[in-house]
Amino acid sequence: MPENQQWLRTDEQRDVLASLEEVRHQVERALGDPKQWKWAIIAMCSALNGALVCHLTGSAGIGALNKKCAVETLKALNDDKPEEIPKPWLAYPKTLLQRSQRREQPDTRIESAGPQIMVSKCQKTAFDTLFDFRNELIHYKPSGWSIEVSGFPSLFWSCLEIILRVNDAGYGFRHLTQEEAAKLERTVADLERLLRTK
Repeated sequence: MPENQQWLRTDEQRDVLASLEEVRHQVERALGDPKQWKWAIIAMCSALNGALVCHLTGSAGIGALNKKCAVETLKALNDDKPEEIPKPWLAYPKTLLQRSQRREQPDTRIESAGPQIMVSKCQKTAFDTLFDFRNELIHYKPSGWSIEVSGFPSLFWSCLEIILRVNDAGYGFRHLTQEEAAKLERTVADLERLLRTK
């Protein structure tokens, strides 16, 4: 491979770690410049979505897919027809959160993976609010906004607690190396320091 070629190699677990590092970077910036909350929101939503994907994905790789895609993928796998496996299509973030809170119930869990996590009403509200902001910020419509950001540290902490629940469950990040797991712990500790002091 020529020296000037660079490759990005990642997976869902390492992307959560990278997203959390970006959250930390953007929160540090946002505390001095409110415009940076946009990037912190996008990074936090990436970390949340990725953590739920890690938590819900079992050996068939379908637990985080939307129901139609999961059913078609499972059928192709069971029929030994890999050429018929559809392009993966994730379920919506709010659906992923709902699935993570229930175990083996119809229309929620699609495959066995991480254990049920407990999410408080406050955490769910923070999750919904953050993804609503993200959707508005990345699908920007012609408009002007005035957003009170003084509550964002608390909102972010509530969302970070969901990622901590995934981590504590012991399933979603099981493929991280010891060094990566330690980095995840340090990043979360840094974020706690930043978010809880505001």
